[in-house]
Amino acid sequence: MRRLAATVALALLVACPHRPSTPTVVDDPGLVDASASARTPAEVLSAARSSPSPDLRARAWAAGSAGEVVAGLADPDPWVQLAVVRAVGQDDALAAVAADPARDPYVRAAAAVGLGGDAGLAALGDTWRTGPASDRLALTWAAFQLGAPPARAALEELLARGDLPLEPAFFQALSAVPDPGLAAALAQGQERAEEELAFTVAAARLRLGDEAAAEVLRKGLAAPDEEVRLEVLDLLVEIQGPVADELVDRARRDGSEFVSMYAELLTLARAGKDAPAFARAFESPEWEVRQLAVRFAGAAAASSVRVPRSTEKLLEAALQDRSSVVRAEAATAIGHLGTRTALRASLDPLLADDSPDVAVAAAVALSGP
Repeated sequence: MRRLAATVALALLVACPHRPSTPTVVDDPGLVDASASARTPAEVLSAARSSPSPDLRARAWAAGSAGEVVAGLADPDPWVQLAVVRAVGQDDALAAVAADPARDPYVRAAAAVGLGGDAGLAALGDTWRTGPASDRLALTWAAFQLGAPPARAALEELLARGDLPLEPAFFQALSAVPDPGLAAALAQGQERAEEELAFTVAAARLRLGDEAAAEVLRKGLAAPDEEVRLEVLDLLVEIQGPVADELVDRARRDGSEFVSMYAELLTLARAGKDAPAFARAFESPEWEVRQLAVRFAGAAAASSVRVPRSTEKLLEAALQDRSSVVRAEAATAIGHLGTRTALRASLDPLLADDSPDVAVAAAVALSGP
């Protein structure tokens, strides 16, 4: 068994650029420290901002008030900075970030796009053409997003070279809108790119509209290694359309019970169905299967005007799960469901959870609209 991807595009996960690391402890006997039960969401988030875990810091900064979020731009970790930039939105503070040559290029690019239009281009200056070669792909993508006419040709040339980054968030942003020109360039680049990027690049090509990329993903789903097949499924979660649906349907017939269940629950979630399969999966002794059940039951409910009672019962039980990962998943799902469920009131005790990941998930959920 293995940890599921952190970035699920069914609007149930926090927006961070990488997968968080697997928690050290996922099954723990104690849930809540009663002596700490008076903690508030603000106190939990404040403490998490000095955590050694970049994932906790990213989520804690991004969930703060406008002033608190901007302060997170000073975090030393580029991953945290990127999450903060996305949370800041269009703010003058992003201009200094976008113009700072000492910053990570992907952070600078996100800041420039966050600024938008002429302000973003002014902050970038000419660095997308004249800066270090290692920075140009990210900054050229930003210039392209901001409407600089020469940037398209430059971006396509850089993609076709195949010197592509190990940055999943970059490929998600690159392929957010179908674009045949970028898809063709990325197809050329895939032939020269590192082997470990094969599925990530293919998924981006498919999102850009290149259906030929499905063959790479199809081969991944036929790989003998279950981890490889799960990697492909993680990517398919983020892709809509008939081709992706066909690939997910293929995974539903996988010989591995875990892979086939993953694909089945994903299919049901996409259909917005309140299915008994979620409850059955939640009965599993394996924490990863229970996590799947919580994640996709919440995703299915997210498309409903009213959260089904069966989903509320599952989420309520998940808040008491022996696995901290499952408890955190439930808190996150409840936060995304917002006012459509009364379960947010059940999150207060989790602010004192022994697991910092659970406490932060509850604090983020309680800090939302």
